Amino acid sequence: MKNRPLKYFFSLLPSLMLVSLTVQAAPQYISSNKAKVLKEPNFQADLVAELVKGDQVNVLDQQGVWLNVSVEKKTGWVSKFLVRETPPNDRVTVLPGDDQTELKDVRRRASAITTAAAARGLAATARAEASGDIVANLEGVRYMESFSVSSQELEQFSQPLVGGR
Repeated sequence: MKNRPLKYFFSLLPSLMLVSLTVQAAPQYISSNKAKVLKEPNFQADLVAELVKGDQVNVLDQQGVWLNVSVEKKTGWVSKFLVRETPPNDRVTVLPGDDQTELKDVRRRASAITTAAAARGLAATARAEASGDIVANLEGVRYMESFSVSSQELEQFSQPLVGGR
């Protein structure tokens, strides 16, 4: 009688290990413009390869925020924040497309968004903005939000300065 829980545990262990390996071996994709595959799980390690957005990797293991991945017969470590389960342009959405949208669903979503915004205090902020009572430079915020950064500018910015301090 005492061994019964132990028997259940050991009988389930192989299936749990199999599920774990199946999940980890699934292909994942680089979501950042650039991702360095490193020899060790730290940023000072030697470079194994450099990947770009959309490249497919196979996750072998995880250690904290680092994923041990294989790509093109090479293995190394990548930050888990640079990897996603879906390709960058093939994101899965839970919202229906135009051909499937029903008016009652749209109204329900809008109501849920309004309720969430009110709970966070955003409705009061919007009222203050409309009445002119807000003490923020909203025109300045809109001006800053009008800027966009191209991939080339991002790449140039991310390069280390030579001789810089």
